[in-house]
Amino acid sequence: LFFALWTLKEAWVKAKGLGLRLPLHDFGFQLQDAGLKPNQITLHCEKSLQEVPEHWWFQRYELKQFRVALAVSNLAAASVLVKVLRTDAFFKPRVSNC
Repeated sequence: LFFALWTLKEAWVKAKGLGLRLPLHDFGFQLQDAGLKPNQITLHCEKSLQEVPEHWWFQRYELKQFRVALAVSNLAAASVLVKVLRTDAFFKPRVSNC
């Protein structure tokens, strides 16, 4: 759960272009539960951020031990296609000379 939330926070602050200038405690995410659609992720913000959470779309992906999150603003005006073309470079065993 920690990595799921962390990657979402990281994706959103990067999408906004603010990085860590945006206080991480001023926003959070609600992941799917009984009241949400499958894969629905909801953004919750402090009023001081003057943000409209409904204008954002989020998606999470898990590739073995890796976590990826995507944050898209104004989804109605965007077409999003995510393709993983090659993952074998990520999953090659690491050799260590310890």
